[in-house]
Amino acid sequence: PPPPPPPPPFFFFTHNRASAILSGLVGSEMCIRDRRAVVLSDGHAEPEWLTLETANVIESAGPWGRAFEEALFDGRFNLIEQRRLSGNHLKMVLSPKQDAQRVVDAIAFNVSEEDWPSEKVTEIEIVYRIDANEFRGTETLQLKVEQILAAF
Repeated sequence: PPPPPPPPPFFFFTHNRASAILSGLVGSEMCIRDRRAVVLSDGHAEPEWLTLETANVIESAGPWGRAFEEALFDGRFNLIEQRRLSGNHLKMVLSPKQDAQRVVDAIAFNVSEEDWPSEKVTEIEIVYRIDANEFRGTETLQLKVEQILAAF
């Protein structure tokens, strides 16, 4: 008999089949390296994308929600400045590794003590959203840090 046709480019697994596949991946380097949750990212944002205009375009592309998540990026930045705001919020000034002249503000909410970068850290790898921050009637670019992946 002829071989079966290949599956279509998009197909769905039954719950049991998906569960078996994921169970086989858990703990493998392909899925999890350090037992943290897997973060799905839209990839690396080019330094020239880090603008208020980009933040407004992303915001206007909504509404965002379940199964239609807002754009999420990852990247490595120079950590120029960091300070604690009320609670465990971390306010930072960053510059992309590829463009040290471009400086952006960033904020991470509810940072656990184990993820807090030491004062000696000069580079940070993060997962973030490009966001417009409105404060006292002025709108500025701000990266909303969703997760700190590594500090160097």
